Formats: sequence, C-alpha cells, structure tokens
Amino acid sequence: MCEIFGIVVRNDKYSLKVKLLVSVSIILLIIWLVNVVPSLIQWKINQVDHDTMSETIDVLCSDISITNQSESDLASILHKIYSPISKTSVQKYPLRFSLEENRLEKLYDSLGMNKTVKTFLNYGHRTIFTPMDFSKCHASKCAVITDMNRWREADALILTEDKVPKGTRPPEQLWFSLIQESPVHIAMAGFLENEINFTISFRLDSTIYSPYGSYEPYIKHHGPETRYPLPSRNIASGKSKKVAWFVSNCIPKSPRMQYAKELSRHISVDIYGECGTLSCPKDIPTFTSSVGCLKMMRENYKFYLSFENSLCSEYVTEKLYKNALNNELLPIVMGASIEEYERVAPPYSFIHVDQFESPAKLADYLKYLDKNDTAYNEYFAWHGHGIIHDWDSQPQCAMCLLAHTSQAFGPYWVPKVARWWNDGCNGRKLRWNP
Repeated sequence: MCEIFGIVVRNDKYSLKVKLLVSVSIILLIIWLVNVVPSLIQWKINQVDHDTMSETIDVLCSDISITNQSESDLASILHKIYSPISKTSVQKYPLRFSLEENRLEKLYDSLGMNKTVKTFLNYGHRTIFTPMDFSKCHASKCAVITDMNRWREADALILTEDKVPKGTRPPEQLWFSLIQESPVHIAMAGFLENEINFTISFRLDSTIYSPYGSYEPYIKHHGPETRYPLPSRNIASGKSKKVAWFVSNCIPKSPRMQYAKELSRHISVDIYGECGTLSCPKDIPTFTSSVGCLKMMRENYKFYLSFENSLCSEYVTEKLYKNALNNELLPIVMGASIEEYERVAPPYSFIHVDQFESPAKLADYLKYLDKNDTAYNEYFAWHGHGIIHDWDSQPQCAMCLLAHTSQAFGPYWVPKVARWWNDGCNGRKLRWNP
C-alpha cells in the first residue's frame, strides 16, 4: 500500500485507477494555479480606485516619509502601488495632475539637485498656443527642441494631431496628447489607442486640465446657486443696442448659424466679421478679434452670442471668457451643456440657449432684460467676487513635472484614449429642433 495526499490506496488493479485519477487531478490543479491566479491578482490590482491611490501617495509623499527616501527607494515603493502595467491592462483611472500636483512636487524635490534636463518636441505642424517657458515652474529643468529629425532624442513628444514618427519609439519616451480644438475638428486616430501617456485639453477629466479661460472666486465655496448683491453700478447704462456676435467660421459643424438666423427674426442681432455685414473698428489684432471691436461691443451692446463651432463635452472657449465676461457683455452660450457651463463660469452669469424651447422664446426673455435693468444686472452680481482669467492654458509646468516624476510610478497609458476623446461630441443636440 502507499499514501498519496493522505489517501491510502492498495497496489492492485483498482488502486492503479485511483493513482491515475489522483495524478491527473494534481496536474489539472497545477495548470489552474499557473494560469488563473496571476489573472486574479492583476484583476485585483486594477480594481484599486483613484481615491485609494491618492491616499497612499499622500502617505508616501508626506514631509516625514519622503525626506530620507532616495530616488530608487521611492520608485520601488510607487511601483508596488501602481504595479508595472502592460498596454493590455492599464490603470482604471487616469492620473489627474490637478489632484496630484502637491504630491508630485514633493516627489520632484526628493530627487535632489542633480536632475537632467528633460526635452520636449512638438511633433507635428499645428502651432501650440501655449508658452513653453519653464523658468517660472516648480519643476524647471525642461527645454524644447524643434528639429523633428531628432525625435528619438526627446524625452517627450507633444502630439497635436494624429501625426506620429515612423520608426521604433524609445521605450522611456513619453507621449503627451495636446488638443485645443473640439473632437469634431481634431479627432484622435485609433492607432493611438494605448499609446498616449498623458492628455492635455479643455476637458476636466484630462490628465492636465488646460482651459481657454477660468473663473477664480475670491471665496472658494460657490456654486451655480450662489447669489451675490447687485453690482454697485448699472452695467446696462449707456448700452443702446441688444445682441452682438463676432464670427468668422461661417460653416461650422454646429447649428449656430441656423439658430442665430432664427433668433434675428425676433430680436436685433448685429453680426460682425466674415459671416456678417458689419465691420469692427481697425485696431491691434488679437487671437480672435480686435481690441477696438470688443471695446465697441462693451460700450454699446448688452448681449453677446458665445456660440461654439461644435456641440461637444466641456468645449468652452474664449468666446465666453474673453469676448463676453471680461467685457461686461451677458453671454448667450451654445456648445457645452448647461451643467458644464455652470462648473466653469461665475454663478448666474450666462444664458444657455437650451433654457428655452426656441429662439423666439429666448428673444422674448432678452427683450424683458433689455427693459429691466435690475434683472439684467443680476447676471453681473458676481463682479467684485472673483476674477476672469482668459486664455488660461499654461500646462507646461505640469508637463515638466510629469516628465521628471512619471518613471517613479511605472509604465502608464491612458486607457481607450481615442474613444474617450472622439466620443465627446456624440449625441449632442440642441433642445430646439427646427
């Protein structure tokens, strides 16, 4: 007789069958352990949510624990948190720079004074309207190279379109996707799926949030329901005209031209630029319009059509911040949803076209505001309680910081990035359906 896993069997023809059955069971058990258990472990790793990772980084990067850690020690610890990730098994949540900025700055400081300069290359023909000056950044050891033939030498590529270099990508090279237009105008190619390390855009869920503008309240706790006292002066005083619009793209991929035309049937709409019959005063040109044009509109008009060229998620541009809010014009907005405007604009500072079932109904309300200065001034009650920053897109400091610290938390790719970006405009429609 013999014993197998505690089972006593006889050495006869029946015991041979039992031995064979037990042996096969053991082999199947070993195969299951080799193939299934690692997948279960990886599945468990991918279930770690962003809050847990942030809390863990908080502990790692606290003043006490980070001071005496070497670069290799920190890299080892952070690797245990994030785990090396393959392109087929990426992190569940993107690393949001805006959430991790202070932690990463501490990590950057811990790397010591002997940091090498990280180089960036804008690989493409699209101009970046972002100053790439790192001198005032916390992480300042970065530089820009311009020769696209040297793309392999760059520590990071800035991709502003679907143009990528031909050849093998250096394994440590980072790819930043920087897109400043809506997905309707700049789509992301499918072959970039699982190739982009970090995203930079106007979307709040980008790795680096880079908006066209922003509202900074003096008191941080405010929301769409916040109400302030009326402004000390009458904003409507001296304004004899109603609705103005400066527009140059006459064939946008949105219904804005059709809406404006219908609106003009019920209230006076003065259109300036290539799509209208009126011209602005000649003055120093700026990015979207002239100084003289905005000055004239500020002094004479009450309302401004801040209509975007496409209906896309969180797509809010200088048409809100620079053209309207910074020039005491009440913006009538179209582009993002009402809720998305409420997240980024001062409280009670705009009128959304979807608040009305038709342009005719909107026109009726504008006529009411035109005759009621008190109701009109309520939209400017936020004045004195915050400041508007126009063209607030300066992601270079975050980019440099990530270039220096990203290796510490292991390989990372934004999951399903092309789908995430391209689906930003799908299903967007106006409430008004002509």
